[in-house]
Amino acid sequence: NMQTLKFARSVLGARNFRIASESISTEGLRLIIVRHAESVNNVLQDQVEELIRKGQCNAEQATERWMLGREVDPSLSTRGYEQAEYLSKHLVPKLERAAPSEVLFMASPMKRALETIKPLAAAVNKPVLVHPESYEIGGLYRKGPDGVFYGAPGLSTREISDRVLPQADARMLPAGLAWNHAALAEGKETTAQAAARAERLASWLRSEVVGRPPSSTTGGQRTLVMVSHSDFIGLTIKALLGLPVRADPALHTDNVSLTHLFLPPAPAADAAGHGDHGVLRYLNRPAEAGDL
Repeated sequence: NMQTLKFARSVLGARNFRIASESISTEGLRLIIVRHAESVNNVLQDQVEELIRKGQCNAEQATERWMLGREVDPSLSTRGYEQAEYLSKHLVPKLERAAPSEVLFMASPMKRALETIKPLAAAVNKPVLVHPESYEIGGLYRKGPDGVFYGAPGLSTREISDRVLPQADARMLPAGLAWNHAALAEGKETTAQAAARAERLASWLRSEVVGRPPSSTTGGQRTLVMVSHSDFIGLTIKALLGLPVRADPALHTDNVSLTHLFLPPAPAADAAGHGDHGVLRYLNRPAEAGDL
């Protein structure tokens, strides 16, 4: 993790965030970002990459196999469901040991993220805010016979609550419609559009979560557990830390890994005028390792 932090600081030219060894305030937001568990598309991707490594297909053939076999909104694989249970088993005690803290939960509206947080939500018996802007880069799409990428509808509010996550708080989703209804006409999202979305999500987190008055019983400390997706997690981290929000260099996260950011109540500027946006405590840590 220290190598990753040094890489981020040197390559991205970051001067406005701090690393784990530096002290932080007890007030603000402890943000625990979790990448979803293994999906059936992850399994397909591994299979296709293995064919390339063995020389059994080229990149173009691999892409065709991927597009033909992928699911638009995939569920977890058998291993993924096991990973979700494993995550809950290890994360719940960490959250309890981190008290006193007001603990909130949030997830992407994509099926694999909802299924990942389901055991955790059941274990703590708390609602999960389903945020319409925390989905993976590209959104939900399918490739038409004309080679054009068309938007594909996601789950509706009722489908999310009835079929996937009973603890879902879907107040931010359009009632009675697919959660991505407004974006269907746009087709596949571009990386630039995803970067702008990451900036919006970061602003929302700072104003609506970090900036919200704390609970009287927990003081100024608040913890948010957010389940999202590898590529979008990378963009969100950069947006939250005041870094250039672009796809490269990538910040990789494994399935059900934990990434911990601390966000102060308000970004403060140092003597040189650089904003102190927060602390990247660790990146891509296994769920069972250490405390929060």
